[in-house]
Amino acid sequence: MKTQTLLVLIIVFSMWSCSSDDDNPPSFDINLLYAQWNFPNGCPNQNNLVFNEDSTYILTLSGNTCEENIQNTWAYSGTYNISGNNLSFNQESEVIVEQGTNPQGFDTDGSELISQKIILIDETELFIERKFILNTILQDRNWLLTRQ
Repeated sequence: MKTQTLLVLIIVFSMWSCSSDDDNPPSFDINLLYAQWNFPNGCPNQNNLVFNEDSTYILTLSGNTCEENIQNTWAYSGTYNISGNNLSFNQESEVIVEQGTNPQGFDTDGSELISQKIILIDETELFIERKFILNTILQDRNWLLTRQ
């Protein structure tokens, strides 16, 4: 009886210790991700997402066009993780990198991000499906980014 219990414990612990993030690789070429991706309709210097090979990122957002600098430009940075095609960010800092002429700030509506997934990536486009929940209602706020 002790032998059977010991055998079961050994099997359980071996299965547990073998799992890793490498067990769920992405379905895309990860090297395509390492770049500066720009948000459409915004000035690329103020609206972009940079993925680095060392799993760090910088997200720069303002909503400004290149012709006008109304809103503050914020930079968020930290690390990211990819498991399968799921994407998660671990934000470590946020700073204003450029003052706007009439900043009002970002309006937060109290929604909660529940998932992010890379749906499409190639040399010029990155589509990230982003699902939020607000008052029990599921919402999509997807990102379509481009690079030159």
